[in-house]
Amino acid sequence: MSTIKSQTEHLTLNADGSGKEIKFQANGVEKAKIDANGDLHVGNSVIRGSSNFDSDNAGKVLQVVQQKFGRDQTGGISTTSTSLVDTGIFVNININDNSKLLVTVSIPDVYVSTNYASAGFMLNIDGVDVYSITSHHGHKTNDASRAGLVGGTFLSNALSSGLKNVKVRFETTGGTIGFHNGHTWADSQSSIVVQEIGA
Repeated sequence: MSTIKSQTEHLTLNADGSGKEIKFQANGVEKAKIDANGDLHVGNSVIRGSSNFDSDNAGKVLQVVQQKFGRDQTGGISTTSTSLVDTGIFVNININDNSKLLVTVSIPDVYVSTNYASAGFMLNIDGVDVYSITSHHGHKTNDASRAGLVGGTFLSNALSSGLKNVKVRFETTGGTIGFHNGHTWADSQSSIVVQEIGA
Protein backbone atom coordinates (compact mmCIF):
# COMPACT_ATOMS: atom_id res chain seq x y z
CA MET A 1 0.00 0.00 0.00
CA SER A 2 1.21 3.48 -0.87
CA THR A 3 0.16 6.51 1.15
CA ILE A 4 0.26 10.21 0.30
CA LYS A 5 0.12 12.29 3.45
CA SER A 6 1.27 15.44 5.13
CA GLN A 7 2.19 15.34 8.79
CA THR A 8 1.72 18.96 9.85
CA GLU A 9 1.19 20.94 6.62
CA HIS A 10 -1.55 21.30 4.01
CA LEU A 11 -1.34 18.72 1.20
CA THR A 12 -1.55 20.24 -2.27
CA LEU A 13 -2.40 18.34 -5.46
CA ASN A 14 -1.87 20.61 -8.42
CA ALA A 15 -2.87 19.84 -12.03
CA ASP A 16 -0.97 22.71 -13.60
CA GLY A 17 -2.14 24.19 -16.89
CA SER A 18 -5.38 25.53 -18.37
CA GLY A 19 -8.30 23.09 -18.23
CA LYS A 20 -6.34 20.35 -16.46
CA GLU A 21 -8.07 18.02 -14.01
CA ILE A 22 -7.15 16.08 -10.88
CA LYS A 23 -8.11 12.45 -11.52
CA PHE A 24 -8.58 9.60 -9.06
CA GLN A 25 -8.15 6.06 -10.35
CA ALA A 26 -8.43 2.51 -8.99
CA ASN A 27 -6.95 -0.37 -11.00
CA GLY A 28 -6.22 2.07 -13.78
CA VAL A 29 -9.89 3.07 -14.06
CA GLU A 30 -10.99 6.63 -13.35
CA LYS A 31 -13.40 6.74 -10.39
CA ALA A 32 -13.55 10.47 -9.72
CA LYS A 33 -12.08 13.79 -10.80
CA ILE A 34 -12.00 17.46 -9.89
CA ASP A 35 -12.27 19.63 -12.98
CA ALA A 36 -10.88 23.10 -13.63
CA ASN A 37 -14.13 24.68 -12.35
CA GLY A 38 -13.73 22.98 -8.98
CA ASP A 39 -16.61 20.57 -9.64
CA LEU A 40 -16.25 17.06 -8.20
CA HIS A 41 -17.34 14.27 -10.56
CA VAL A 42 -18.05 10.85 -9.01
CA GLY A 43 -19.63 8.36 -11.39
CA ASN A 44 -22.64 10.10 -12.94
CA SER A 45 -22.97 12.60 -10.08
CA VAL A 46 -21.54 16.12 -9.99
CA ILE A 47 -21.07 18.28 -6.91
CA ARG A 48 -20.70 21.86 -8.06
CA GLY A 49 -17.85 23.87 -6.64
CA SER A 50 -19.27 27.19 -7.86
CA SER A 51 -20.08 29.86 -5.32
CA ASN A 52 -23.84 29.66 -5.88
CA PHE A 53 -23.99 26.03 -4.74
CA ASP A 54 -25.06 25.46 -1.17
CA SER A 55 -24.75 21.78 -0.28
CA ASP A 56 -26.74 22.34 2.92
CA ASN A 57 -29.80 23.40 0.89
CA ALA A 58 -29.41 21.21 -2.21
CA GLY A 59 -32.67 19.41 -2.94
CA LYS A 60 -34.28 20.64 0.29
CA VAL A 61 -37.62 22.38 0.65
CA LEU A 62 -36.78 25.96 1.60
CA GLN A 63 -40.34 27.27 1.91
CA VAL A 64 -43.93 26.29 1.18
CA VAL A 65 -46.71 28.68 0.14
CA GLN A 66 -50.35 27.62 -0.18
CA GLN A 67 -53.42 29.50 -1.36
CA LYS A 68 -56.97 28.18 -1.12
CA PHE A 69 -59.85 29.58 -3.12
CA GLY A 70 -63.40 28.65 -2.10
CA ARG A 71 -66.80 29.15 -3.61
CA ASP A 72 -67.82 31.23 -0.61
CA GLN A 73 -64.83 33.49 -1.39
CA THR A 74 -64.94 33.69 -5.19
CA GLY A 75 -68.30 32.26 -6.21
CA GLY A 76 -68.41 29.86 -9.13
CA ILE A 77 -65.73 30.67 -11.71
CA SER A 78 -66.45 30.17 -15.40
CA THR A 79 -65.40 31.24 -18.88
CA THR A 80 -66.49 30.97 -22.49
CA SER A 81 -63.05 31.98 -23.78
CA THR A 82 -61.49 29.74 -26.44
CA SER A 83 -58.02 31.09 -25.56
CA LEU A 84 -56.30 30.90 -22.20
CA VAL A 85 -57.46 33.31 -19.48
CA ASP A 86 -56.68 33.49 -15.76
CA THR A 87 -58.71 31.34 -13.35
CA GLY A 88 -57.85 33.55 -10.38
CA ILE A 89 -55.88 30.68 -8.79
CA PHE A 90 -52.36 31.95 -8.10
CA VAL A 91 -49.47 32.22 -5.66
CA ASN A 92 -46.65 34.78 -5.40
CA ILE A 93 -43.39 33.47 -3.95
CA ASN A 94 -39.97 35.11 -3.48
CA ILE A 95 -37.19 32.60 -4.21
CA ASN A 96 -33.40 32.28 -4.12
CA ASP A 97 -31.18 32.08 -7.19
CA ASN A 98 -31.23 28.71 -9.02
CA SER A 99 -34.10 27.33 -6.93
CA LYS A 100 -36.79 25.21 -8.54
CA LEU A 101 -40.53 25.35 -7.90
CA LEU A 102 -42.57 22.24 -7.15
CA VAL A 103 -46.21 23.09 -7.84
CA THR A 104 -49.30 21.06 -6.93
CA VAL A 105 -52.74 22.14 -8.13
CA SER A 106 -56.18 20.78 -7.20
CA ILE A 107 -59.34 22.21 -8.81
CA PRO A 108 -62.61 20.43 -7.91
CA ASP A 109 -66.13 20.42 -9.30
CA VAL A 110 -65.13 21.32 -12.85
CA TYR A 111 -67.98 21.32 -15.36
CA VAL A 112 -68.48 21.65 -19.10
CA SER A 113 -71.90 22.90 -20.20
CA THR A 114 -71.75 21.89 -23.86
CA ASN A 115 -71.84 18.40 -25.35
CA TYR A 116 -68.50 17.30 -26.81
CA ALA A 117 -66.71 20.38 -25.43
CA SER A 118 -63.46 20.18 -23.44
CA ALA A 119 -61.85 22.27 -20.72
CA GLY A 120 -58.12 22.92 -20.74
CA PHE A 121 -56.06 24.04 -17.75
CA MET A 122 -52.49 25.38 -17.99
CA LEU A 123 -49.85 26.18 -15.34
CA ASN A 124 -48.07 29.50 -15.90
CA ILE A 125 -44.93 30.83 -14.17
CA ASP A 126 -44.07 34.50 -14.62
CA GLY A 127 -46.09 34.85 -17.82
CA VAL A 128 -44.81 31.64 -19.44
CA ASP A 129 -47.06 28.60 -19.91
CA VAL A 130 -44.99 25.71 -18.57
CA TYR A 131 -47.27 22.70 -18.00
CA SER A 132 -50.54 21.47 -19.47
CA ILE A 133 -52.49 20.17 -16.46
CA THR A 134 -55.17 18.85 -18.81
CA SER A 135 -56.29 19.66 -22.33
CA HIS A 136 -59.30 17.35 -22.57
CA HIS A 137 -61.39 17.50 -19.41
CA GLY A 138 -65.13 16.99 -19.75
CA HIS A 139 -65.44 15.75 -23.34
CA LYS A 140 -68.50 13.52 -23.11
CA THR A 141 -70.81 12.04 -25.72
CA ASN A 142 -74.49 13.02 -25.60
CA ASP A 143 -74.29 14.85 -22.31
CA ALA A 144 -72.52 17.75 -20.65
CA SER A 145 -69.94 16.92 -18.00
CA ARG A 146 -71.21 18.16 -14.66
CA ALA A 147 -68.35 17.59 -12.22
CA GLY A 148 -64.77 16.43 -12.10
CA LEU A 149 -61.38 17.09 -10.53
CA VAL A 150 -58.47 18.70 -12.35
CA GLY A 151 -55.08 18.37 -10.66
CA GLY A 152 -51.40 17.96 -11.34
CA THR A 153 -47.83 18.32 -10.06
CA PHE A 154 -44.96 20.05 -11.87
CA LEU A 155 -41.26 20.68 -11.08
CA SER A 156 -39.77 23.69 -12.85
CA ASN A 157 -36.26 24.22 -14.15
CA ALA A 158 -33.85 26.29 -12.03
CA LEU A 159 -35.02 29.91 -11.88
CA SER A 160 -33.42 33.26 -11.13
CA SER A 161 -33.99 34.88 -7.75
CA GLY A 162 -36.91 37.21 -7.08
CA LEU A 163 -40.68 37.30 -6.82
CA LYS A 164 -42.38 34.66 -9.00
CA ASN A 165 -46.04 34.59 -9.98
CA VAL A 166 -47.45 31.06 -10.33
CA LYS A 167 -50.99 30.78 -11.67
CA VAL A 168 -53.49 28.57 -13.48
CA ARG A 169 -55.19 29.54 -16.73
CA PHE A 170 -58.03 27.84 -18.59
CA GLU A 171 -59.97 27.79 -21.85
CA THR A 172 -62.84 25.93 -23.52
CA THR A 173 -63.35 24.39 -26.94
CA GLY A 174 -66.95 25.62 -26.82
CA GLY A 175 -69.73 26.72 -24.50
CA THR A 176 -69.14 27.45 -20.83
CA ILE A 177 -66.68 25.74 -18.51
CA GLY A 178 -66.21 26.45 -14.84
CA PHE A 179 -65.39 25.13 -11.38
CA HIS A 180 -66.38 25.47 -7.71
CA ASN A 181 -69.70 23.93 -8.77
CA GLY A 182 -70.25 22.29 -5.38
CA HIS A 183 -73.45 20.44 -4.50
CA THR A 184 -72.93 18.25 -1.41
CA TRP A 185 -71.95 21.39 0.48
CA ALA A 186 -71.73 24.94 -0.71
CA ASP A 187 -68.04 25.75 -0.27
CA SER A 188 -66.16 23.91 -3.02
CA GLN A 189 -62.42 24.69 -2.60
CA SER A 190 -59.45 24.66 -4.95
CA SER A 191 -55.82 24.98 -3.88
CA ILE A 192 -52.34 25.66 -5.21
CA VAL A 193 -49.25 24.68 -3.22
CA VAL A 194 -45.79 25.92 -4.28
CA GLN A 195 -42.59 24.59 -2.72
CA GLU A 196 -39.18 26.22 -3.26
CA ILE A 197 -36.54 23.52 -3.78
CA GLY A 198 -32.95 24.58 -3.04
CA ALA A 199 -30.28 24.47 -5.76
